[in-house]
Amino acid sequence: MMKKGIYISALYNSKTGGGIVSDTIKQVLQTHAEINLHVLEFPMFKNQWKKLFYMLTGRLLGSTPAIEKSIIRQIEKNHPDFIFINTSSLGLLEKKIRRNFPGIRVVSLFHNVEFVYTKDAWKTSRKINKLLTLLVTWYNEKLAVRYSSVIITLNKRDSDELALLYGRCADGILPICLQDRFDPSQLKIDQSDRPKKALFVGSNFYANYYGIKWFVEHVAPYVKNVKIIIVGNGFERNKKELEIYDNIEVVGTVESLDEFYYNADFVISPIFEGSGMKTKTAEALMFGKTIFGTKEAFEGYSFDYGKVGCLCNNAEDFICAIDNYNLTKFRFNDYSRNMYLRNYSFNKLHEILTDYIVNH
Repeated sequence: MMKKGIYISALYNSKTGGGIVSDTIKQVLQTHAEINLHVLEFPMFKNQWKKLFYMLTGRLLGSTPAIEKSIIRQIEKNHPDFIFINTSSLGLLEKKIRRNFPGIRVVSLFHNVEFVYTKDAWKTSRKINKLLTLLVTWYNEKLAVRYSSVIITLNKRDSDELALLYGRCADGILPICLQDRFDPSQLKIDQSDRPKKALFVGSNFYANYYGIKWFVEHVAPYVKNVKIIIVGNGFERNKKELEIYDNIEVVGTVESLDEFYYNADFVISPIFEGSGMKTKTAEALMFGKTIFGTKEAFEGYSFDYGKVGCLCNNAEDFICAIDNYNLTKFRFNDYSRNMYLRNYSFNKLHEILTDYIVNH
């Protein structure tokens, strides 16, 4: 039986991890044979004063009273069986939905435990506006936990943190899954005597910035015959700061990451803080890359670290893993690719969402 649903989300930048995951989930729901989906998306605030004003009313991302009223009207008009809310930062809206439509099933996806994520960001700046964001985030997330019919997190750690913070764990786990972009015809055959190519991918926000800055200072000077390439939205702003050794190249914002993955021998992921799961780990698996990453980079993933690459939690681990890496003919790790296909692919996401939405 066909189920009618409404998907509610802010419009995320499609080049960020959150944007990639959001687009993939929306695509699965839109193309599902047993779901008739109505999409309601709204832009995030760009004006900082407008953002601050609505934050003082308890709202985040881009939500306003006018947007909330419009969403309520669409629910009245469409009579959905379920509502899928693509964040835990719209708790105030969830409260209004459940009070107006107590019988509708509201499924909320927590990309992170946003309070933990925002708290870590606040630690790096200690600015008053960040503290306000932290308080409003806690308020909305608490409401989301209270009013959601079903809570989905990306991993068990986030579920446990929700239980500690708000007294309720997740009802289900939905690991990051991505639409497949891998093209085997693009694999490069190269066994020449050349430097190893290490790729770092990530947008320029606090966890990525401090992670790669640490790597540049504590690992880059000590690895042999390695070219380190840094790609991601906004990193061009830190080009002079990070290119302090000859073996580092900061590319920054690009239209497509695919070519960089094909050309890389391995991916480095020196991430020490955060919540949720790291999209770039799933992306690296998709392209069949060997990954040298921290415990945080691998959080929520289930695979053999030694077969994917190496678990590296300090500088010595990274240096040893990189120095001992042997160049391969196709720059390709079969085990990584198979882990993506088995656990983190579009088909896997379809299977899990069918279970949570269609079969209930």
